[in-house]
Amino acid sequence: MDRDDLVGRVTIELDSLARRVLTRAFVKLGGQGALELRELREISSHLAPGGWDVATLERVLRFGIEQLDGRFEKISAQEAALLLFNLDGSPGFPEISSVDLQLIDEKKYSYLFDRLAKSAGLFVSDNRVRDRVLRLRRSLASALVDSAYSFGRHAVSHGISSVATRTSRRELDHGISEMANMLSTGDAHLDSEEGIPPVESFSELPSAGGGVAIKQRGRQVRPTTVALVLLSATVLTVGATLFISELVEGGSGSSVGGDLKDASADALPIKIQDITTFRNSARDHRFVLSDVVAEPPRVLALRDEVPSSGGEGFHSWFDKHGGTALESGFTNITVQGNSAKPVRITDIKIATECSPPISGTFLMGYTQGGGRETIKIGFNLDNPNPIPEQMTLLNDGLQGSGVNYFAGQTIELASGETEVLTVGAYTKRQHCKFKLKLVVATEKGSFLQEIDSSGKKFEVTGMATAKENGLPYSGYQKIYRQGPTLSWESVDPKTPIER
Repeated sequence: MDRDDLVGRVTIELDSLARRVLTRAFVKLGGQGALELRELREISSHLAPGGWDVATLERVLRFGIEQLDGRFEKISAQEAALLLFNLDGSPGFPEISSVDLQLIDEKKYSYLFDRLAKSAGLFVSDNRVRDRVLRLRRSLASALVDSAYSFGRHAVSHGISSVATRTSRRELDHGISEMANMLSTGDAHLDSEEGIPPVESFSELPSAGGGVAIKQRGRQVRPTTVALVLLSATVLTVGATLFISELVEGGSGSSVGGDLKDASADALPIKIQDITTFRNSARDHRFVLSDVVAEPPRVLALRDEVPSSGGEGFHSWFDKHGGTALESGFTNITVQGNSAKPVRITDIKIATECSPPISGTFLMGYTQGGGRETIKIGFNLDNPNPIPEQMTLLNDGLQGSGVNYFAGQTIELASGETEVLTVGAYTKRQHCKFKLKLVVATEKGSFLQEIDSSGKKFEVTGMATAKENGLPYSGYQKIYRQGPTLSWESVDPKTPIER
């Protein structure tokens, strides 16, 4: 199956999803079963591996919507897509809110369609509305397909195995039958009740460029015609696949030739110029020590490396007593292209060693706020198979999107070019030590390059398990709290503590 065919199928699935409305996609409705959405589910397995539910599908949609650019009359394409799929716009478009379907008496999709048209400054009866919505869905389908399978501009960055290799003959047969049924009587019947005609054939979809006007409405395609066309295309694609070799796929770290090899120390494709100590956010002044210390630190300013009065700084004291980032942390890694030709970071792997959380000493530093770091890549260490997630927010901790950061992009470095990678990791349930491994694509192949903290592993720990209900800090052996005067006091872990 080539890219345009796949984009066409995803476009039709997006049409069905918009009409059913996301929150009702997996339930029976009006005599119709749950939407199968085979192509979107396959895309989800690449972009947000794990479950397949409304939350996962929403994350995938949002990821695709973030790739859209351009206008939809008076609003942006991103705003239009959020309205079409009834998604709230926070944080980028806080003025857009999702509609509670229980409050809509009329047809759900008709209401959402009307709302989109009015927001864009168009009359619902204007034929341009339907044409633009078709192009919008096509653009979103293109963004999802290109991100998941590295078509088009992503192909050089990631490489891709033929789409046909991921599909069994049984799945192809089922897909042909499903597509034919959907185009004839299935979803078409459901949509006709909404008063807005569904996409009936590929002739109605925009061209690959997306800028060509929609063709005039054609006759409904018979199931047998669709089946024959798809079957013919499948046979050709499978035949062509025999001559296509799989390349390394971004985000997976695997290749047909076997495991990736470690880069030679004598010819590293990337030079590591600097790695900062793995720390909590500057806004988070909670700290954990593996040691049970008899007295708190003497230094008052938690972030001063060396106090003005002289002596030992907090960071030095913290490290000496087994200090570890609590619940989340990050490091800034300055990388530089070290090859004559450009290289690309196509993935980041993580090798973890986890155990129960640290329960030595808990420090509650006094905070008056602080700057907010921009962390784009993070690992959820409570996930058995953590991936480099695209991060969405850092406040008092990290929050991942569930989408692989490298599913839609790579980091290219020309010779001598530098880039700062801010990489985070977070856990609620355990204490983890870990190393990172960059997957670097070069003209000689792809290699692994290890990253650690000056010869040691990075560390982060979750909160110690409470020994008594209602006392969240009772799992620690010692607790010290810093007040507004920046002086420290000892606190009994088995007493309620207010923050």
